[in-house]
Amino acid sequence: MWWLRYLAELLEGRDRKWGHVCRVEGKPRRQHRPTRPLAWRRQQHNHGESPPLRVAPARGIRSLRRRGKRKQVLRGKPWSASATHRREVGSGPHLHASSIEEPRRSLVVSSHNRVRQAGNTPPCGTPQIAAGSVLPRWLLQRSHCMNEVSATAERLLENIERVVHGKTDEIKLVLSALLCNGHVLLEDVPGTAKTVRARAIALSIEQATTSRVQCTPDLQPTDVTGLSVFNPKERDFEFRPGPVFANVLLVDEINRAMPKTQSALLEAMAEFQVTVDGVTRHVPRPFLLIATENPIEQEGTFLLPEAQLDRFFVRTALGYPDEGQELRIVEEQVGGHPLGDLGPAVTLAEVEELQRAVQEIYVDPLIRTWIVRLVRATRELDEVATGSSVRGSLALDRAVRAWALLDRREYVSPEDVERLFIPVLLHRIFFTPSFLAEARDLGWRVAGERFRARCLSLAPPPGPDLAREAPVAATV
Repeated sequence: MWWLRYLAELLEGRDRKWGHVCRVEGKPRRQHRPTRPLAWRRQQHNHGESPPLRVAPARGIRSLRRRGKRKQVLRGKPWSASATHRREVGSGPHLHASSIEEPRRSLVVSSHNRVRQAGNTPPCGTPQIAAGSVLPRWLLQRSHCMNEVSATAERLLENIERVVHGKTDEIKLVLSALLCNGHVLLEDVPGTAKTVRARAIALSIEQATTSRVQCTPDLQPTDVTGLSVFNPKERDFEFRPGPVFANVLLVDEINRAMPKTQSALLEAMAEFQVTVDGVTRHVPRPFLLIATENPIEQEGTFLLPEAQLDRFFVRTALGYPDEGQELRIVEEQVGGHPLGDLGPAVTLAEVEELQRAVQEIYVDPLIRTWIVRLVRATRELDEVATGSSVRGSLALDRAVRAWALLDRREYVSPEDVERLFIPVLLHRIFFTPSFLAEARDLGWRVAGERFRARCLSLAPPPGPDLAREAPVAATV
């Protein structure tokens, strides 16, 4: 009973109802504030009503008053009013119900005002106080940044297509290598705009440099990397950089150079640096190497070693344009080459931003697992002598993310993996002589598609069945 407890408090000298000072052993006790009886609070709780909230001074109020500040916090304790306040405004459950709604309403409105000041206004048709329907600020910023990056990539692609017509997918492959810090190997006949594409990429990037190396059997490694020359005026050796110190380097007919010269490019392709006379110098970034091979003439050529073939990010071919595109190319070059009128579309800083944005493209765990299984399937077929290495899995994962970004998407789809399987993985695989003979008869395009179909039969793409089986396999 509450009155028994109250009587015990009176006997102990703790009269909280009247709030007078009681002395125990000559020391004044703390003066308590009046509160509601315990029976009233139990009655309100039994009726299903939550105890009202009150605004009370925070702890340490005396120190805050000395500094000229006063802070009030919202506490989840029963509301207590002074006797004077009860005589003026009365008391009862209706009073406490109104006092509850006001702080809650003020909290919601103040939260909405903070969201509106941050620039995240709620969508149309939603209540202004519905703060849960407003998107987070970080999500809006991420979406805005991805839209800007996609617009930059599209602007770069359209600027290159002003010169190279009808080769959108091939240009996207080269740009994917650029965004992933990779390199490109082109196997095509002469006169298919290989040099024009390299120069168009360099001219589309502001302050980017381009250079070209025509490979011959007598080409020396120092002709590519540079060398130290004695300066009689300074009486010292000074380094003269070679053509490798450029943002876009075109190595024409790389298979005609000696293996010693070919290996001189390995360090620049893998580590983006060149070592000459014991001094290591970094190449400018971004760095894109485009090497070409002539698949027709093989006399007097040197096959690329396996280590260097694996360094190339993609291998592709342009091919001949159709009749309409070829007619357009002829008409555009009547008064001069269109490269003279091509201006920059992006800056070096924007290209670096594109490279960072590739890392933010979402790849589902099922698709990433499928990529690994697809690469491992290349090592299990009978027509394969040496399958793709782990570098192939890394390259395919990066390539599909760059392809999705160039396609204005924030996620990777299974179609991207199937589309990039041949240009990313086929040159990393060494086939048996029987498969090579079959490829010469059918053509590398048809043979490559058949090989991809065999790999897909061993590692099928993810679907609804695989999505349902994945959690079961994880629990076993």
